[in-house]
Amino acid sequence: MRCLMGLKHRERLVSFVPPGGRMLEWGAGGSTVWLARNLPEGATLTSIEHDREWFYEVANHLGNGGRGPRDNVRMLLREPTGPLGANATAAEDDPTSLQPFIDGADGERFDVILVDGYARGACLERARSLLNPGGVVVLHDAQREWYDTGKALFAARGHMGSCPDYPGPELWWGTNSGDVAFRPARATLNHEQMPIVLCYFTLDTPYADEAKKLKASCLRLGLEHRIVGVQPRGSWEANCAYKARFVEEQWRALGRPVLWVDADAIVHRTPDLLRGVAADFAVHRALGWMFASGTVFFNQTPGAEALLVRWRERCEADPGTWDQVHLDAAWEDVAREQPLETLWLPREYTFINDLEDVALTEDPVIEHTQASRRYKATVSAAGGVPEAQPVYPEDLIAARRASRARAAGAAIAAPTAASQTTMRPRVTMKPEELPVRIKIAMVDRLALECVQCGVRRIALYGAGRHTQEVALWPLRSRGIEVVAILDDAPKMPTINDIPVVRPSDLDEIVDAVIVSSDWREEQIAEAASEVFGPRGVPVLRIYRWEARGAAETGR
Repeated sequence: MRCLMGLKHRERLVSFVPPGGRMLEWGAGGSTVWLARNLPEGATLTSIEHDREWFYEVANHLGNGGRGPRDNVRMLLREPTGPLGANATAAEDDPTSLQPFIDGADGERFDVILVDGYARGACLERARSLLNPGGVVVLHDAQREWYDTGKALFAARGHMGSCPDYPGPELWWGTNSGDVAFRPARATLNHEQMPIVLCYFTLDTPYADEAKKLKASCLRLGLEHRIVGVQPRGSWEANCAYKARFVEEQWRALGRPVLWVDADAIVHRTPDLLRGVAADFAVHRALGWMFASGTVFFNQTPGAEALLVRWRERCEADPGTWDQVHLDAAWEDVAREQPLETLWLPREYTFINDLEDVALTEDPVIEHTQASRRYKATVSAAGGVPEAQPVYPEDLIAARRASRARAAGAAIAAPTAASQTTMRPRVTMKPEELPVRIKIAMVDRLALECVQCGVRRIALYGAGRHTQEVALWPLRSRGIEVVAILDDAPKMPTINDIPVVRPSDLDEIVDAVIVSSDWREEQIAEAASEVFGPRGVPVLRIYRWEARGAAETGR
């Protein structure tokens, strides 16, 4: 029986099962047969299937009346009560008629749960009550956007990209947020080896003093490190863009796993989570979805090398865009092509005191002091670049042209091999076609630029779904006060306790007006400029890159 799961995915899945452990699988198939032969000694598998014909086909391949070769598999048939949605679409996640399937293991507890059938979102939610403390829930086809809500119920711990023997699906795993500290799989060689801490700082800038603090913290903990000074490269963004080349060169020269840490960081505790870890790459995702490249780990593996090369190519092709945006996009590229294994680092490894309003469960391992907020203009001026005017997020999506088209009907054309190194990434999607997480990322980038430029009080122009579901939360999370929501014909007095008024009726003093629309941005921006231009209030656009992207692509 063919297994619709790549070998690397199966091997990672079974690595989570302890000897004598219990595993649950929603959705039987070739993986059930393979697991029956490869589970650790004494471990058992419960497999729940909703399709009667397929249930008996799998049971026949198992033999022993639906039990595995060591009587270690129990199969349960739980048929739906009505019609199902189309397979491999968001419609398959409708749990209306699949309650018997979802409830099939209620009252039991498991060490590992694989979600690989219908109604995966509902099964992820149910898995929370079935998982033993310290257990792992694993999701197959994790690249599908409609599973993101279910994934958000857990603390994300790892991800593996597409397998060459069964390309397309990607694997994700997590734990219950309140569980004990998760320990990732260990490498078979050099299992006690710690990565070498890497960092560079720009000479004759305030970062030199910051780097001294980082070096002192490494010496105190006995961590091997390579912290060097480099000449400024003309701007703060260009200095950051050099990071990818520096890390790749040091990774090759040292022949050891490396841990990049920004110069304005302090290592408080030994990063034991990375001692001999098997993952190719490790990074923290701030706010649950945004790569935080202040702390990044690269193992001595082919997957890490592919990611480093792609990251460096992107940064050199477009040095004006954040290196962390390019790293995120490079990760999307490589994960789509090969089983790149990623360890999602907990917040303790990239701790920024005011980034997330969530208390830490432990003291920070690596703390970032965000010196860039204090030094960015100074460093740019030292490199011969005048103090920057506000920079808006027009490059964010352009740098992420490899983001998967997860939303139904949306697609980004795959880049040619030549374009990866010789062309600036181009946009082919309209703003309204973007996945919600990308829209939120763009609002967040604009919010960061507003904070850096002193914009703290704003009005949002647009009272529709985009404001309520996309724009408000990231702005508020960055400490920006939304004093009013503007609408040409208000239909409600308030949204989230914020007054909704006509643009002409705004009597509050604001630093800027932000256009909050993903499909009428240009028109609203023109209307806003007519009202607020004479007042000297700038009008900011979240999706301003789209106009340039359309021009470049000839649309």
